[in-house]
Amino acid sequence: MTSTEIFFVENMRCNGCANTIESAIIKIPGIQGVTISLTDKKVCVMGIGINRDVIITTLAKLGYPLSGHNSLFRKATSFISCSAGR
Repeated sequence: MTSTEIFFVENMRCNGCANTIESAIIKIPGIQGVTISLTDKKVCVMGIGINRDVIITTLAKLGYPLSGHNSLFRKATSFISCSAGR
């Protein structure tokens, strides 16, 4: 059965950020779709057997941690990811 998980993230500023996130998350096994709202800083993930921990870890490694879990290192990482995703 397909389910949807929602993640509110830090450091997401532009379409480059969204492209980076979508490209990485869609590769995770079981993920069927990713929808991103820049305005709400929200990442919606659709799929079967979604593993929240894997998604949270992937987002953090890209520099887009969950809201309230930001750091200077993650801000710098997101800047690089943002530039690469454009």
